[in-house]
Amino acid sequence: MDNYKITNLSTNDIYYLNEQEKRNFFKLNDFFINGVYLYSIINLSELKRNRKEKIVDFLLWSALFCAFTLMALIYIQFNY
Repeated sequence: MDNYKITNLSTNDIYYLNEQEKRNFFKLNDFFINGVYLYSIINLSELKRNRKEKIVDFLLWSALFCAFTLMALIYIQFNY
């Protein structure tokens, strides 16, 4: 279940809702009127998932760099 941060752009009110609450919220409130958006929606679950993926990606690249550096040092030590 995803969590959302919904901001009213005219009054700057902030709502933290899950998917079902978001659906019910927009049944009662219009998302835009005359082409002007009234709310800003941010998917907090997706942001958290992206942050975790970036950390894992950084760790993997760091481990790969360390492995190649270690291989080069071992090669230099035994061949020179």
